Amino acid sequence: LGKGITIEQEDGAKIKAPYAVSSSELKKWGTILSDFIQYLKERPQSRKIQYLAKEKHDVKCCYRCGFVYKEGNVCPECGCKSNQ
Repeated sequence: LGKGITIEQEDGAKIKAPYAVSSSELKKWGTILSDFIQYLKERPQSRKIQYLAKEKHDVKCCYRCGFVYKEGNVCPECGCKSNQ
């Protein structure tokens, strides 16, 4: 009891992350969460939760290279096909 993972956002707000793992697994879970956060930071535009949560995007940001474009479903920079 009293153990958990707290996420601190850039604005200083703190959120206690819900989890369904045993106490012995919390460290591994925290490492995975940390790795995921690092992954999101690699491509700021395309990895932001707000961007990922949208069903439709007016401006598309390539998941592979991060190039921003508006027209078509294929990234003009690297050729990656969009899911939309």
